[in-house]
Parts: sequence; C-alpha cells; structure tokens
Amino acid sequence: MAGHETTLPITLDQMILSCFFCNQASQRALVVVDLPFGSYQGNSKSALESAIRIMKESGAHAVKLEGGREIKNL
Repeated sequence: MAGHETTLPITLDQMILSCFFCNQASQRALVVVDLPFGSYQGNSKSALESAIRIMKESGAHAVKLEGGREIKNL
C-alpha cells in the first residue's frame, strides 16, 4: 500500500482516507477497513478508540483486526 514493501508503515489516517474514497466509489459493496499495525495492540482502550475513529471517519461497514488470543481478550 502507498508504495511501501509492507503495510507496517501505514497509519490510521492513511487507512481512513483510503477507505473513505473506496466507500465513496462503491454503491453496493460491504466495505471492510483494516486497523493498521500499532493502532490496537497497546490495550483495549486504544483498540476501541481506533475502531470508533476509523468507523466514523471512513464510512466503513466493518473493521478487521488481526491477532491471536491476545487480541481476542482485548
């Protein structure tokens, strides 16, 4: 994404903007936005704040995050 070799450098702001444009261009698709690395790993409060912000500002219909048990237990 954005010319990087991996998605690790992508920020929450970049994901919000990318998803916003994608959502504007779609008419019937379910738009799912990925929470970027580092925006939810710290604790449950930061995870919730990131998810709320990305949903409000991007217009996405769902949020995806990756992880194992440590994420499940947030």
